[in-house]
Amino acid sequence: MNTLVRIAPGALELGRPLPWNVYDANGNVLLRQGYVIQSDNQLEQLFERGRFKPRKIERPQEEIVEDHRQRNPFADYADLLQTLEATLNAITDGDPSAQKRLMGLTRMIERTCSEAPDASLALVHLYSIGPTILEQILFYAILSQFTARQFGLDDKRTSVLIAAALTANLALVPVADQLNASNKLLSRTSARSSANIRNGACRHCRRPASTTN
Repeated sequence: MNTLVRIAPGALELGRPLPWNVYDANGNVLLRQGYVIQSDNQLEQLFERGRFKPRKIERPQEEIVEDHRQRNPFADYADLLQTLEATLNAITDGDPSAQKRLMGLTRMIERTCSEAPDASLALVHLYSIGPTILEQILFYAILSQFTARQFGLDDKRTSVLIAAALTANLALVPVADQLNASNKLLSRTSARSSANIRNGACRHCRRPASTTN
């Protein structure tokens, strides 16, 4: 899936050329790379409607690099979504690196929330209108970290909770955006199928969870 990421406030400036093409939610090009933003109104519309395709750096499949930079959830937003998508794909495909990827992403989210708590909550607040399924999953994980700390859970239990939030809706990922975009009521058959998918996801996620104890 080509992940289109919403443009974070402050990422673009008036009078500066666009660093990449800007798309709408359906993938249609709104403005080309290099276009110079002309007005505050245009800038606001880009923040409201604009999406961009984050650049992907291809690495060997077995190489999993953990980033130790100072965390900034707005600057890291595209990387978090890309890493989440790659992690969920690895789990679905039964990739041997899946558990390592999941634990690495869990640590990344925990560090982000610990080092930039206000910005992490602001990210969820600003991007919670009409989120994609990957954004929803990321937001669940961020909120799970704050919940765990609020209830005084230790590091191990906090990591387990974040990992559970990241994988809880695994089976819904391929169809969730389509379901969310639909304004029709589900038929009984469709509702039953959706419930079966959710139950299957829960069974799938309970199995690896026991290995963390």
